[in-house]
Amino acid sequence: MANTLRSSRGLVGDTLLICEYAEETTHGSILSGDDPLTCVTAALLFQIFIIFSVTRITHFLLSPLRQTTIISHIVAGIIMGPSVLGQQKVYYERLFPDSSKLALTVFGEFGIMIHFFKIGVQVDPKQIMSIRRKEQLIGFTGYILALAFGIVAYNIFHDYFANFQNKELQTGMASMVVLNSLTSCVVIGSFLSELNMLNSDIGRLALSTSMISDASAWVLAFIIVNFGRAVEFSSYKPVMEVLSLMCYYGSMFLLFRPLVIKIANRTPEGKPMAESHFVSIICILLFLAVLGQYIGQTPSFSAFIFGLSLPAGPPLGAVLGQRIDCISSAVLVPIYCTISGFKSNLISTIHTPESASMEAIILAGYLGKFTGILLPSLYYELSYLDAFALALIMCCKGIVDLSMLNILSDSKIVNNQMYTLAVFTTVVMTGLITPTVAYIYDPSRRYEAKFRRTILNSEENLDLRILVCIHKEDDVQSTISLLEASNPERTAPFCAIVLQLMELSGRATAILAPNQDFRSKSSRGICSEHIVNAFNQFEHHNRGCVMVEHFTAVAPYMSIHDDVCSVALDKKASIIILPFHKKWAIDGEIEASSSSIRILNQNVLKKAPCSVGILIDRSLIKGKNSVFSTGSIYNIAVLFLGGVDDQEALAYSMRMAGSPNVNLTIFRLISERNNNQRNHEEEDSSFMEDILPRTMPVDKVIYEEERVKDGAGTIQVIKKIEGNFDLVLVGRSHKKDNPFTLGFTEWSECPELGLIGDMLASPDFKFSVLVVQQQMNS
Repeated sequence: MANTLRSSRGLVGDTLLICEYAEETTHGSILSGDDPLTCVTAALLFQIFIIFSVTRITHFLLSPLRQTTIISHIVAGIIMGPSVLGQQKVYYERLFPDSSKLALTVFGEFGIMIHFFKIGVQVDPKQIMSIRRKEQLIGFTGYILALAFGIVAYNIFHDYFANFQNKELQTGMASMVVLNSLTSCVVIGSFLSELNMLNSDIGRLALSTSMISDASAWVLAFIIVNFGRAVEFSSYKPVMEVLSLMCYYGSMFLLFRPLVIKIANRTPEGKPMAESHFVSIICILLFLAVLGQYIGQTPSFSAFIFGLSLPAGPPLGAVLGQRIDCISSAVLVPIYCTISGFKSNLISTIHTPESASMEAIILAGYLGKFTGILLPSLYYELSYLDAFALALIMCCKGIVDLSMLNILSDSKIVNNQMYTLAVFTTVVMTGLITPTVAYIYDPSRRYEAKFRRTILNSEENLDLRILVCIHKEDDVQSTISLLEASNPERTAPFCAIVLQLMELSGRATAILAPNQDFRSKSSRGICSEHIVNAFNQFEHHNRGCVMVEHFTAVAPYMSIHDDVCSVALDKKASIIILPFHKKWAIDGEIEASSSSIRILNQNVLKKAPCSVGILIDRSLIKGKNSVFSTGSIYNIAVLFLGGVDDQEALAYSMRMAGSPNVNLTIFRLISERNNNQRNHEEEDSSFMEDILPRTMPVDKVIYEEERVKDGAGTIQVIKKIEGNFDLVLVGRSHKKDNPFTLGFTEWSECPELGLIGDMLASPDFKFSVLVVQQQMNS
């Protein structure tokens, strides 16, 4: 065994490391009597493994309670720290000896620096300029009242308790009051993202409000700190520090920012960033972090400001998310949070007489924040539940608060007692807020209207408004073909609302805006001009018959259905057209399948305020282009089994039949033996007798009745359709006792399409399909 002794000094918590084994190499095995954990490298690897495992298990156990990952990581650190398992001294000193804590701390600090840089790149500071007066007042009031409540509580305990006469204790508690009034937009964004509320109405309001609170806190802190130091020193030293900071950040913005942008822009659009470019950016970041340390700025704060100076979103934000997020968020950040839990020792804290008064001051800040958000929210006529949820969200703490708390602890401004109480209060308060907000606030409540719009209840199709969702340019041609087939004419015009859906990547905030507003603030590669131009050409060709409106939504796909439903509600859409999650190549094989798009479709079907259609496009297989561009005939069929969904599909097809380029055939299935089914068929017959003459002359539509006994008979009818039609419309849902679908449930692959739609989506058929659902009124 060869040991190399390194002399070093380091401070980890309250432990001063003066001399340690920085490296100990062993080539023996445990069978030969060697202990691998005496080697710092082996001990560090084992500690990382333990931390990773415990944090994952803790988050798995707490996830049913809707706890955020940061809270789970801190709880894991508390469990492994002196408050719980650390009471077993043999275990604690064996797994986490003091000699290895310095290396573990360095890993955590490096991880949090990279994490803050990634967050900074994803935040767009220009958004603060577009924040409305309402958000400004709510954010500023929340910050001021949190600060005021904390100061009042501090003065009460300062005057009446002798243990607060210690100057260091006073400075620490004053710092805690200021820190507790902070609400970071980074923390709120992460909190909302984990609850899938980032693009909800309250989510957007909370993000805007937190930006104002964040900006107010940093501006006020900068003024107070520098003014206080100037009064304390009565010399030029504070002035020189301010000048050095201005030079540092000036060089960051004027020199290094353009350099990084130039490096990032050398990557062709749609191509991955070269390894050398990515490494160059990381090296610039490390250099600025070291330089910032020399002038008194922490590496994590310098990294965040540098990231903030760069353009938000792709390509840089997306690259950072792809390349470093895995190792940073999954391994290094949990190490940092766990170490913070290590430093907390509730057992030794709760026995001290100062604990109750310190906790009261901390809780006063939470009360002030809650009151300062709730009252102005009610003043601006938010519902009580929404205002209550917003106030709770703004009281949440996270990684930024933990980082600031660690800086105060390492600087000896805050002692271990204050630190422990602050960490435990963060865990308890945020841990209680998270499931409460998830329970009381449902973003879909806004568009759960009693009256849901449909094509059937559109007044003679004169107010028809169609919301079409586009994911990629591949969706454009099929969507325009469907709109062209929808018979745009001056006697029956319609409005097409085009909503481009993009997954949130490289950004911290979701966006929903008209394209003219979105284009001005989007980064390279975000807004697709090709999609806009294609629909503008469609509008131009059908001038006076079609009006097109463009919107763009950027959000996580788990919650982007909220944007779809909100636009449908605000624009009074009669039907939402969604692309199917599978794409077919020209040879008939499935070319692509997206689980995210499938989840989106399922969520919209559940919550939409109007009818929904899922378009299964097979136009490439048929070699069929746009109706207008070719002037060819578009053969459309409706498979009518009965029920409200089929009635909605029929109503849409009857509008299409008005186009001179469309031939419509209705295949109505009639039961041969089911008496109960015949009662439903009488209702459908009454509906057809009403809609056919009212919509257009009957001789424009081919109507066929097919007598069917069971599911096998339905398949025979569908085979008759194959090869003769370009598009087939069918309702999504049918009666459970419907004999036409007998036996179909045994092999249903996509329940969101319904039994018939799911069968038509199988590779056996080559025509396009539109599955229609009429959303039932509440």
